[in-house]
Amino acid sequence: MLVRVVGLAALAAAGLVVAYGMSSGPSYSDGPVPSVRDALSCDGRVYATRQVVEAERAMWQPSPESALQSGVRQGEQWWLDPEEVRASVRTESQVLFVHDVDGRARFTALVERGSGEHVRDWRLSSWAMCEPSELTGDASDRLGYGVWLDADGDPVPTTEVMTLRGAEHCGWEDVTFLEVDRSSTRMRQYVHDPSGELDPELRTTYADRAWLPADAADTGWRRGGFALWLQPRGDAAYLVNLADPTDVVRWPRAKRTIGCA
Repeated sequence: MLVRVVGLAALAAAGLVVAYGMSSGPSYSDGPVPSVRDALSCDGRVYATRQVVEAERAMWQPSPESALQSGVRQGEQWWLDPEEVRASVRTESQVLFVHDVDGRARFTALVERGSGEHVRDWRLSSWAMCEPSELTGDASDRLGYGVWLDADGDPVPTTEVMTLRGAEHCGWEDVTFLEVDRSSTRMRQYVHDPSGELDPELRTTYADRAWLPADAADTGWRRGGFALWLQPRGDAAYLVNLADPTDVVRWPRAKRTIGCA
């Protein structure tokens, strides 16, 4: 069963953990518990870190593992398989969970024991993650990150392009957002919403059978058997089926960035 991960809408970041078995990555079991940021082993930058504030914390739980699962259910749109979690560090008052890719920690989360009346209980307190493009394939998809690949098959940094799942608590489970130039103040957001619920917020309409405009150009980015084509000043993004170039889907551009409170 998949459960949601703690999300951070403003950063389009997420938080909790996927992992499997004990890896060859760093272990801190013989020393003090590191911060969630220090426990990461990223190829590039640290994408996001967050201290979970009191108002966002889940209910107290009787074990670190149940606190982890309860904590992820407070999130927005990020998904993981709880069966794939491992604990990297375990003390009387803290447990550090990690997600490994290629034997290195790319996602970390800290669960802590309470005090006073909750001295036997646990809650999620903080998390951190590497650039989502380091979570490729099934791992990134389960976390809700739609990572694109370039012509050489390498992940494209999510500062350039990424797809994101719509938030369940806003009723957008069937909506997908495509964001381009994400590190720029001119970020463009395109929307896959076949239901038409968000049409008033869009510059044009969605179409699952569309024509490719003459001025559209191939970005070189690929995902799920489709190529992403964009116009210099267009009102839509076009996903072209690599196996059948006549199969073109139009994703309309948002008039302004759409978010879910």
